[in-house]
Amino acid sequence: MTGAIEFPALGPRVDEVTAVLVPADRASRRAVTSGVTAVLWDPTTDRALPDRVVRNLSGGLVLLNRPLGQDYTFRIDPTGAGYAGPVPVTFRPVAASRRRIVWLASRPDSSIEPGTTTVRGVVTRSAAGASASGLDVVAVPRRGDGAAPAVGDPEFVGITDARGGFAVALHLEPADDGDLADPVETTITLNRGANPHRDIVVQLRHGREHVFAEALVLDGSNEPPFTDGA
Repeated sequence: MTGAIEFPALGPRVDEVTAVLVPADRASRRAVTSGVTAVLWDPTTDRALPDRVVRNLSGGLVLLNRPLGQDYTFRIDPTGAGYAGPVPVTFRPVAASRRRIVWLASRPDSSIEPGTTTVRGVVTRSAAGASASGLDVVAVPRRGDGAAPAVGDPEFVGITDARGGFAVALHLEPADDGDLADPVETTITLNRGANPHRDIVVQLRHGREHVFAEALVLDGSNEPPFTDGA
């Protein structure tokens, strides 16, 4: 018997979404859809894994065809979009929750939109030659009703550069009566690694750029002049 061999028709391959990372700007609360890349990372060997992370039509970074219910570590590089990094992100996607928002941290040269509430300054160390780069500067404002921040409230983060400079862009809740004129009490925390070293309480005004006029000493207690550009 002769003739062509017939093969069963194969349908198109269907990829299964394992995890979706959504990089976003905390101050504007908008997704950052370009300039951010991600790789799947092996924290044990400290190297990238071959699995490709692809970008979907909405700008999210998607891991495909991996089992759910496992911890995955990603190395997020947002430097092409003007944010601080790279940074590791670990989470466990499950069927009901495969999406994780990745809030990006600003740096002194980040492109911050005019009219954004911002805090700028420089951090130094008291020991000669000690580095103040790569520190977290975390700003947590009080709520619009004047109440103290609660667990889970937004934290706005900037990362110091090689000279210790930082910029933190924030979103302040308006007062309950809608008045934007009143200052909002905000705690600025200087972190080295995961350890908070000192807190500074300041008053921020909506839409102003605020500046510490002198360096903040990480392991000191100085209170430099603080201006809001008025």
